[in-house]
Formats: sequence, structure tokens, C-alpha cells
Amino acid sequence: MGITLQLIDPLNGSRQITANRLPDPCPRCDSYGTVRILAAVRTGSELRARRDALAICECDNLRCETAFVAFYAVIVENGIETARLMSHRPLEYAAPATFSETITTLSPTFCETYDQAARAEENGLTQICGAGYRRALEFLVKDFAISKVPEHRQRIERTLLAQCIREYLPNPIQDAAKRAAWLGNDEVHYYRTWSDRDISDLKALIHLTAKSIDFTLELAHYISGMPDRGR
Repeated sequence: MGITLQLIDPLNGSRQITANRLPDPCPRCDSYGTVRILAAVRTGSELRARRDALAICECDNLRCETAFVAFYAVIVENGIETARLMSHRPLEYAAPATFSETITTLSPTFCETYDQAARAEENGLTQICGAGYRRALEFLVKDFAISKVPEHRQRIERTLLAQCIREYLPNPIQDAAKRAAWLGNDEVHYYRTWSDRDISDLKALIHLTAKSIDFTLELAHYISGMPDRGR
């Protein structure tokens, strides 16, 4: 039974193609029917008849929940692209990033997405990890914005990241998040605006954004618990 693969293509943009099957079973726990594909990126020259796609997958088995990589051959016949599973294998382990309890409580999806991007980077999937880091940033920014203005939840969820940063984040959080978004966008577009920056700069700015949010929330906690009595 075929599946739909959302393919990130550095040259031709994101699109959906049909793949022959999921990479079942999970290579860690051997469970069937527990695999989902998180993201896939096309690789290989446009001059080749067959190009490849690397897919980051995750096992939904609660006793496993590990990520692994799948390799698809992308074949074009009569102008139609299809993908055929070639192999899949476990990813190398990358230690989870350390974020404060404030951040993990505020945005657990940010922490999870960041760790998945880090696992992709650890395993040499440099064409796909940047998109993961950018996605993690969006969760962090929007979860913080919603925590400050919960009545704007639906608007924040649908607002573009740059606009959300501009409208809902105070400085210095805005300064760090805005620059992280610039580099994150470079990771998902063909043309790089900041050619002198790389993944390490993107990660540093994401951590600065998280630290700024952490500081802001911690300070607000003490200010609300210790109001100024005019002393």
C-alpha cells in the first residue's frame, strides 16, 4: 500500500510524492505498524535519472520511541515522481539538549523537536536538521507568546513566525529570536541570505532565545510574588 511522502527539495521546493511503503518494522524494537515519517529531504544531482531521499522516522511504540533513518530512491518516469524504500537503520545517539525546567514546561514540543534535529545533525543529515531547528524555534516563540496573551491563541498559531516575533516578543528576546528566524529560513530556502553563518550560529541563537525567555519568566515570577511596597 502506497504512502504520501512530504519531500523537502533544496532546488524545487517542498512537495508531496507517493512512496511504496513505510520503513517497517522499527529497526530498534522490531515493532510493526508503529513507524511514522517526520521529514524527508531529496538528495542527488538533477542530472541523474534516479535521485535519493533521506527520511527521518520515529517509532510510536511507547517502549521504544526512538528515531531512525530511511533511504528512498526517487524515480521519475513520464514526468511522475515516485519513491521506493531501499533500506532503513537506527540513528546514532545524540545526548538531549539541556533546557531549564521553565522552558521544558512552557514548550515541551520545542524541546522534543530540537532533540530530533540534533539527532539528525549527529548522524550527518545536515540538509535536514536545519529545518528541524527552525521548526523548534517556532514552537518556542509561539508557546511563549500564547502564555503571555492566551486570548490570542488562534491568531498566534496562524501568524507567520517573523510577524509573531515582531508583535508578541519583547526585547531582548525579540533580538535573539529574530536573528534565529533569519538563519532558520536560510535552512529551508534555496538562496542563503547569511552565507557567512551556519548551523552552529542558528543553535546558539535558539539557546539565547530560550535563555532570554527563561530569564523573563523567572523574573516575572519573583516580581509578582514580591510586589514593590515603595521601600
